[in-house]
Amino acid sequence: MGDITFYIYHDLMDLLKSYFRGLHDKKTISGFDAKNMEKYNIITDNLFAILKEEGYWGFVKGEKSVHLWVDKEKRSFKDVLIYLVSHEIGHTIKPFYKRVGDEEMKATRHEEFVELAYKVTEKIMSI
Repeated sequence: MGDITFYIYHDLMDLLKSYFRGLHDKKTISGFDAKNMEKYNIITDNLFAILKEEGYWGFVKGEKSVHLWVDKEKRSFKDVLIYLVSHEIGHTIKPFYKRVGDEEMKATRHEEFVELAYKVTEKIMSI
């Protein structure tokens, strides 16, 4: 897998500034919802509130630069490990897909492997 650099943000706005650098004039932003496997458009004014409510968010720049933000009051260790960190690491694994849906499927599959490993480990540790 090689070296991955992780950037941890304590402030959601700092993470968004890093992600949307140069896009601050846009009124809407397109994205892809990995859970529902569909494209979306969102009004930029609403994005901060939506992500704040979600309690975590991340993205990958290039192939090995993972950027993460978590509201520790809203998210558990398991949530962060499986649904944020492992998902974003999934984006750093080859092959890289040009279609957003295919790339999200790959990262979501990685989540599923980590979730299974987590559940098996919980079972082992409770014996």
